[in-house]
Amino acid sequence: MNLSHVLARLSPTEQQELDRLLVDVPRAPPPFKEFVTSRWPGFRWARHTEHLGELCEQIVQGKLTRLIVQLPPRHHKSMIFSRFLPAYYLRCHPQRWVALASYSAELANLNSRAARVYWAGQGVPP
Repeated sequence: MNLSHVLARLSPTEQQELDRLLVDVPRAPPPFKEFVTSRWPGFRWARHTEHLGELCEQIVQGKLTRLIVQLPPRHHKSMIFSRFLPAYYLRCHPQRWVALASYSAELANLNSRAARVYWAGQGVPP
């Protein structure tokens, strides 16, 4: 007997109870690119940001533990690694914590606030 046969034999009350239980099952987080696009629909993915997104996936999965990114200014390094990645990482690992650092307290604070907004799913920070 397979699962479809078992499900077909459930009473309406049992089906409702099963539906209620399945709603509470935690879902796996979406891929990094989908997470970013859901938080900032206007984000434009270029070839280099696609690659950075793949690296972020590897970081979150624990396959990559060290990374140095060297790109010119205005190539979304801070946006991806200081805002989106901490939010995504905490979505995937809510029991862990993330520390953000920068050359100035003001910038670290700005990135931290933005990461919290993305983590909460409230769109693009002001």
